[in-house]
Amino acid sequence: MSLWFGIVCWITSTIAIVGNASVIYVVLTRETLRSTANIFISSLAASDLGVGVWTVVSLYFATHYKSNEKILEVFDYLHSIFFTASVLNLCLMTVDRYIAIAFPYKYLAVMTRGRVAFQVVFSWLVAILTSLIPLLWIKGEQEEVEKANSVFYPTISLFFVLTSYAILIPATLHVYLITKRHYHRINAVNLQLKFNHANLHISFRSIDISSCKLLIIAAVLFIFCYSAQLWQEICDLYGNCSSSPDLTVFLLLLNSAINPFVYALHKRDIKKEFQSIFKHCCNC
Repeated sequence: MSLWFGIVCWITSTIAIVGNASVIYVVLTRETLRSTANIFISSLAASDLGVGVWTVVSLYFATHYKSNEKILEVFDYLHSIFFTASVLNLCLMTVDRYIAIAFPYKYLAVMTRGRVAFQVVFSWLVAILTSLIPLLWIKGEQEEVEKANSVFYPTISLFFVLTSYAILIPATLHVYLITKRHYHRINAVNLQLKFNHANLHISFRSIDISSCKLLIIAAVLFIFCYSAQLWQEICDLYGNCSSSPDLTVFLLLLNSAINPFVYALHKRDIKKEFQSIFKHCCNC
């Protein structure tokens, strides 16, 4: 690991930790933000916070305790937990926003607070239990353990990443088409109103554009950053191609660092609370 790569990862990890911790703090301390959609966002921020912390700590131990295999195995488990949780929470958030946009009249009946809480808890349980599977063969011969891990980790990573792509890509495309169609319809209605009633200041608003932007940007960012992970796992499994582990780690970390800024800038209610906090800090 080069010095420059370590410095860049430390900086990106710090941004991920501060940004995601800020999102969690704002959502938990503001009653206006305690919606079902923001439960998914705070859970995703928690997993991204874990990614940031894990990367900082693992870089330190990888540098100073290279020969301690037990410590490195612990970080493999934590790596698997946080990254799997991040993928699952992003998928849940995507489904939540998709239902809200594609089926707005059914949303409140389908996405109750109890169901949302169950989905979040279930996603973390899946991430934890999946990461504990290697314990089944950890007491075997060292060579057998390494061989099993070399198959298990790329396979499970491929499964979750490809499954997330299968959810994110169709949902995001459909949301984009719905948003575009609504935008043109609402514009046509507003133009007709202005033409028929020039002195009447009435306008109809389209569906929640901030939610659409949030979903599209988060999905595109995830697909881009996890493409390196996808390629690396394919190379690890089949061994007839080359990959860059450093680039993969950086892109996954970058995804976790950028996500909180996506929420803060493109989700209207969270953006409003952050603006209020900054104004209050500036006035002090």
